[in-house]
Amino acid sequence: MAITHKYVDFSGGSDLDDGDSDGDAYGTIQKAIDEIDGAAGNQINVKSNAAHVTPDGGNPYDLSGLSVSTSQNNPLIISGYTSTPGDGGIGEIDGDNKIANIFTNAPSHFFLKDLKIHGCTSYMTFFSAFWGIFRCEITDVGASGGAYWDPGSIGIVYGCHVHTDGLASPTDAIKVGYYSYVAHNYVHDVTGDGIYLDGNMAVCTNNLLHSIDAHGINSNSNEMHMINNNTVVGQSAADDIGIDLNATDIVMAVGNIVKDWIKGINSDSGGIVLYHGYNHLHNNTDDEDYSGSVLHDLENNEVLNPDFTDVDGEDYSVGSSAKAKSYPTTFKGSSTNTFIDTGAAQREEEGGGGGGGTTVPQGLQPIEDGITA
Repeated sequence: MAITHKYVDFSGGSDLDDGDSDGDAYGTIQKAIDEIDGAAGNQINVKSNAAHVTPDGGNPYDLSGLSVSTSQNNPLIISGYTSTPGDGGIGEIDGDNKIANIFTNAPSHFFLKDLKIHGCTSYMTFFSAFWGIFRCEITDVGASGGAYWDPGSIGIVYGCHVHTDGLASPTDAIKVGYYSYVAHNYVHDVTGDGIYLDGNMAVCTNNLLHSIDAHGINSNSNEMHMINNNTVVGQSAADDIGIDLNATDIVMAVGNIVKDWIKGINSDSGGIVLYHGYNHLHNNTDDEDYSGSVLHDLENNEVLNPDFTDVDGEDYSVGSSAKAKSYPTTFKGSSTNTFIDTGAAQREEEGGGGGGGTTVPQGLQPIEDGITA
């Protein structure tokens, strides 16, 4: 059976319509949530021509009344579109700064794709297992963070553009729990941690972070975190740590570029077993502090100056002489090497990021484990 599609057009749709096609769309996302009925998966397509402001004077979208149970074979997806599902259009959801969270009572196997989400006063919170955010822009959220998974769950944040743009309250951009995967994201202008790993067996790879006030990447609890092939750039006012390894047991930090922090890579949790090497460290007050670790040094880290292409233009692609080993990356398509792709951030330059963007110049490239989203 094929996945069942519902359509929402905040500008031209009506909740009195059937919602089964682009020309017969509902007027609100909540109506589509209340009416889904597919037995092999449901996708709510949010049209990119106008912002979808959360309904009823500031209530979040409530998923407690689903008529079907979600599962691996019956997921629920909310995705932006312009004219047909999956065409790269970016739907926009605006909390209007009146609600704490965009969604409540969400089930397992719930996924967001090709959306711009902003205006919630707390954070996007997902409390069930098997969640994913793909190619979304998340911005202007409140004191608790941008994209958050409750510890104990399983989640993916992939190809997203997350920025809080200097909100006064301490704000983590991406916070994930157990068995989570954070990859190919662009994170900047954050007053808290850029990426916070808060559970066992989290993977953090091929992300670009800059203009972060607290930690760039914070590996804060439990065990078996892999932090590989990230570019983590501080700022002149930064007073914290590029990659902070404070998990209680085995962590791998390999192939990262860490620049302009008080401490580049730090580990002060007693007894942590750290595998590290092939990192590039530059212009940090202290490049490395592993005083709390049992070290397995794969190869000496290099303290060199990464020759970024255009920092002022937020292009952190690097020349071949400055790459951490086995680290082929680029940003914003400035190189023929397209291993890293920040999804929504790149499309924003082509008119995306909400309100009708249709061009996908780079797309979300497949990666080794087959996640193409």
